[in-house]
Amino acid sequence: MSFFGLDYAHKKESELERKLRANDREYNLSFKYATNAIKTSKYNTFNFLPLNLFEQFQRIANAYFLILLLLQVIPAISSLSWFTTVVNLWSWCCL
Repeated sequence: MSFFGLDYAHKKESELERKLRANDREYNLSFKYATNAIKTSKYNTFNFLPLNLFEQFQRIANAYFLILLLLQVIPAISSLSWFTTVVNLWSWCCL
């Protein structure tokens, strides 16, 4: 399983020495050593919306208002028209 780019499932080979050359990127990349890259972003372009919605609806108040919205869209039990409810939600989502 990969966790922050580390493979715990594979046994780590013991390394006797590292061979590096200063300012020789091609030579250093040929050995496939671990990088020092750090990922500090929580989201990317593809997972922003699903992860953000998941986090928002874990809060009970947001889930409650989503259920109220869904009930308001049903015309038989709604006190407002669907247009009034959906336009208001859409305007808040666009902010």
